[in-house]
Amino acid sequence: MSLPWYHGLSNVSGIYLIVNTVNGKRYVGSSIKIKNRLKDHYYRLNGKRHDNKHLQCAWNKYGKDAFRFMILEEHDEDVLLTFEQFWINMLNPEYNIVKTPVMRGCSGYRHSAEAKEQMRIRAKANPMQITQAFRDAGRARQLGSKQSRETIEKRAKNNPNRRPVICIDTGTIYDSAKAAGRAIGVDPSCIAKCCRGKVRTIKALRWAFVA
Repeated sequence: MSLPWYHGLSNVSGIYLIVNTVNGKRYVGSSIKIKNRLKDHYYRLNGKRHDNKHLQCAWNKYGKDAFRFMILEEHDEDVLLTFEQFWINMLNPEYNIVKTPVMRGCSGYRHSAEAKEQMRIRAKANPMQITQAFRDAGRARQLGSKQSRETIEKRAKNNPNRRPVICIDTGTIYDSAKAAGRAIGVDPSCIAKCCRGKVRTIKALRWAFVA
């Protein structure tokens, strides 16, 4: 398999991310052997037989070179679903048809007490308070007339400098790419490019837009 991203991966247990670098849309998953799982994704997509129709349609439209495969975090098997759910909630990945992950071959899965405690600590350290007021932040008026909530949200979604971003490696959440760029001393457009998957890291850090 002559793919640079494949040879650079470790076959670890954890959470992975597939990014469409053209439109920034994503897919989040988990596996006890990420390298094998991503290889399976690749062959199924390339063979036009992937069970995720949204991801398959995007692959057919944009081509394999438009997609990047990466590891978000490494975790033990017993907490995989817990942290997969965390990243699904955090990123709201567009290609995930099911927003509640289920362990393959298992039903009635329950998160362990240890996993729940890890999630509680993480949630406390990285509070996600994207309230309606936050969503409506920014200019509320244009040409003297108040914009609708839908217009504000649409403009914010299309403007990377108004969308909250998270540093995957530190867990720090910033109000915008501009705020993140200011914090680490880089141009905000660099942060936005990393969030869209166009570059792998900025100052050795990985970034993603927050839902």
